[in-house]
Amino acid sequence: MKNALEKTLEEAYNYLRIKYKIKPLGDIVEKLEKLFLLSTKPDIKPYHIEPPDPLFSSMLLKLKTPIFFEPKYDGTHMLFCKNGIFKHDGDPITKDQLVGLLYIAHMEQKSIESILKNIDNYTFAIEMFGSAYTPMNVHKDYPKPYTIIVFEVGERKVWIPPPRKYDVLSNLEVNYVKYEKQVSIKNYQVL
Repeated sequence: MKNALEKTLEEAYNYLRIKYKIKPLGDIVEKLEKLFLLSTKPDIKPYHIEPPDPLFSSMLLKLKTPIFFEPKYDGTHMLFCKNGIFKHDGDPITKDQLVGLLYIAHMEQKSIESILKNIDNYTFAIEMFGSAYTPMNVHKDYPKPYTIIVFEVGERKVWIPPPRKYDVLSNLEVNYVKYEKQVSIKNYQVL
């Protein structure tokens, strides 16, 4: 009898066969499939960013912490680690999310390959988006149905803060979100 993850994988392959007329194959697809089937518990707690809390923002002012502004993509937040692939709430990804990742593994192997080859040492928070996955329709005209971009990287069970994370991601040769602006906060109310 198949467990829930095996059923999700089977449903994802069926959807890809019917919708896109593809059957993803190859080493990268196999590695992605194995990683998904491992999904138990993330090694770093996923998080979801909400608007800044005034108390938190006021602490930034006191700490003189630089702020790095990054573009936001309209898709879904997922976490890749050696324990599996997870949604932002820490549960294993859904069939729809797996469909997108398998599509990418089949059509754009390099974008997932660089993450998978570094999965034993790093945890990656990624955004998957594209014309087929854009909840607010921001990317409805995007040229690809699915793509991914890394926006966080962690090691030894903690997220690596900027600016160091940008150096790490650059050295790992993954597609990642670059910051557009770094500022020092003088008035937390502007946040």
